[in-house]
Amino acid sequence: VFVGKDDGLYKYNILNNSSVKLYDGTFTKIMFSETTNKIYALSTKTLYELTNSFQPVFTLANEKREDLCFDFEIIDSLTMFIATTNGLYEINDGEQDYYSKKSSLPSASLYSLYYNKYEDALFVGSGDKGLLKLQFKNCYSFSTNEGFGQTCSLSSLIKTKDGKVLIAESSGTLFQMG
Repeated sequence: VFVGKDDGLYKYNILNNSSVKLYDGTFTKIMFSETTNKIYALSTKTLYELTNSFQPVFTLANEKREDLCFDFEIIDSLTMFIATTNGLYEINDGEQDYYSKKSSLPSASLYSLYYNKYEDALFVGSGDKGLLKLQFKNCYSFSTNEGFGQTCSLSSLIKTKDGKVLIAESSGTLFQMG
């Protein structure tokens, strides 16, 4: 069992109640991907593949900014997105693209991701522009008409076991999509 804590990523052995610290740092998400059949862990700066190699898949370049990674979403066996405090990264077959306000995103403060395969759309919770929908390189922004404030901060997008998508606003309001 992998567990992310404020001081690092641990691998726990349930059988003998022991643990090994794998990495230092704060980890924000651990996820098993049915698409790739691998386990991934996201720290504030790096996405790791944990299944076999424990190798970094993505590391946030930190030239002049103090960007932080908050969420990631795996689309297919070659494509994944990573939400950061300064934009969105797409990794496609090892190649990396970066999207920000300069790339026409309404917000660069991105905190949560959810991919809807039926619409082939990536929903992005932003820190200041509500819910964004990225579809075929087009961006749609949901705000006042859909119940979100113009400058609301969405902190989490979650898909439940029964298929419902929940959106949490940082003020504590919970919305259900659809």
